[in-house]
Amino acid sequence: MEVIQDQSLPTIELLQVSFPDNKDFMINISTLFDPRYVFLIYAPILFALNKRVGHRMIMALTLTEWANQILKWLLAGERPYWYVHERASELANASFVLAGEEAGHFGALGAGIQFAQPAAAASQLPELKQFPVTCELGAGSPSGHAMVTATVWYILIDAYLKGELKLFSKVNYESLSSAESGAGSSSSSLVDDSLNKLAKVTWSMYTIILVLVSLSRVYLACHFPHQCICGAVLGLVVARLVLERAPVEQLRKVHFALITAAMFTSALATYALLRSLGVDPLWSVSKAMRWCVKKEYLHMDTTPFFSMMRYLGFCLGAGLAYDRSKAMISNPKSTEEESSQSAQRSTANLLAQRTLTALGSILFGQVLLSLPMPKSNLHLFYMISFILYTVFSYAIAGPIPRLSKRLVTGRLLSANDKVKLQ
Repeated sequence: MEVIQDQSLPTIELLQVSFPDNKDFMINISTLFDPRYVFLIYAPILFALNKRVGHRMIMALTLTEWANQILKWLLAGERPYWYVHERASELANASFVLAGEEAGHFGALGAGIQFAQPAAAASQLPELKQFPVTCELGAGSPSGHAMVTATVWYILIDAYLKGELKLFSKVNYESLSSAESGAGSSSSSLVDDSLNKLAKVTWSMYTIILVLVSLSRVYLACHFPHQCICGAVLGLVVARLVLERAPVEQLRKVHFALITAAMFTSALATYALLRSLGVDPLWSVSKAMRWCVKKEYLHMDTTPFFSMMRYLGFCLGAGLAYDRSKAMISNPKSTEEESSQSAQRSTANLLAQRTLTALGSILFGQVLLSLPMPKSNLHLFYMISFILYTVFSYAIAGPIPRLSKRLVTGRLLSANDKVKLQ
C-alpha cells in the first residue's frame, strides 16, 4: 500500500499546483457533498417531497455510514495530509539507521561516508497544502464523501426517474408510460424515448458528480485516489442492495430500532476486537492533531464516534416516526386514495405545504444542532449528539410534515369560508 500512496502524492501535488485558483471551488464541492449536509439539508427536503423515498434514503445512508466506519477501522487507511509527513520521518530515520550500520562496517573510515538515499527520497516528497476542510479525524479508506455521495444520489436519481419526487403532484413516470401505451404505439414510443434520454442525462450527471467529489477530496489532500474509487464503488453497491434486497416499505418501527441496535453493537464489537488485538481504532485522531497545520481546521464532527451517533440517531428517529400504512407501495387502496386526495388539492396548496415542510425542517435542524455542547466530556458530548439527531430525524419524518399540512389546510379552509361569506 505504501507504493500506491507514495506514487499518489505527486498526483495530489500536481493537482494543487496546476489549479491554484480552483481551491474555493474544490472546497465548495467537498462541503456541498459532505455527509453532514445529507442529514441536515437533503433529508428534510426529501421527506417534504416523499416520505417513502425519505425513509428509503435514510436506510441506505445509515447503512453506508455504518459500513464506512467499520471499514475505516479495519483497513486503517492513511490520509495524504499526514501521510506525507509520516513518510518523510520514516525515510529520514531509515537514512540515519542505515548510515550508522554502514559506518560500523567501515570502521573509522565510515565517519566520512554519507549514505543518503533514504534522506534524498524524503527530501523529494511533495509539500501538500492544507485547507479548512482537510483535517478530518477519521481514517482515510474508503472515502466517506465518495461512498455517501454514490449511495444517496443513486437513491435520489432512481426515485426521480420513477416519478417519486414530483414537486406539484404524485403521478409517476411509470403510470404515465402505461397511460400513453394505452393511447397508442406512437405515443408510447415517444414517452419511452423521452424517458431513455432523461435517464442518460441523469446518470451522466451522477457520474460527473462522483468524479468532481473524488477530485475535490484528492485536491484537498483528504484522500488518495484509490480511496475515493473504493468509496464510490462500495456506495453504489449499498444503494443497489437497498433498492433490490431491502424491503424498506415492509419494515415496522421495531425493525428500525433493531437495526439501530445491531449497528451499534457491531460497531462497538469491532472497536473492542481491535483493542483486544492491540490496535487503537482511534489512531488517526492523534495523527490528525499532530500534523494539521491549524487547530481551527480540526472539527469534532469528523470523529468516528460522532459519525456513529449521527447515523444511529437518524435511523432510530426516522424509524420511530415511520408509518408503514402510508409507505406501502403495493396497497392499491392507499394509492387510489392518495391519488384522489392529490387531485383534490390545488397545485399552490401542495407546493406551499412541501415548501413549508422543507424550510421548517431545515430551520429546526439548524436551531436544534446549534445548541452548545459540552466538549470537555466526550461521553456526554456523544450521548447528547445521539439524542439531538434522534429528535431531529423524528421531527422531519413525522411532526413537522403533519404540522405543515394542518397549517396550509387550515389557511385554505379559512380562505374558502371568507369567499363563501362574501
